[in-house]
Amino acid sequence: MKEQTAMELFQAVARRWVARREEQGLKRGTVRCRDRQLEFFIGAASAARAACTPFADDLLILLAVGRDAEDFLPKDDVKAAPARSRRQRSES
Repeated sequence: MKEQTAMELFQAVARRWVARREEQGLKRGTVRCRDRQLEFFIGAASAARAACTPFADDLLILLAVGRDAEDFLPKDDVKAAPARSRRQRSES
């Protein structure tokens, strides 16, 4: 199994965040969305650090000043992570 680079892991978390944002009905660019996004990424960074996995910590600064995680995804990758409903998550 290939190890992910820090940027690949960051992009995987970004894809999951985009799906969660859509699932929760958060609007991109709002203060509430930005706050939730930063909390989500800080949690992911903490989990990666606990697992001794490299994470692009420096990109957290860009999220903290208002950049959207979707900006770090390749344009053809933005809709790659469909949102799952609560029912789908509980079934898996």
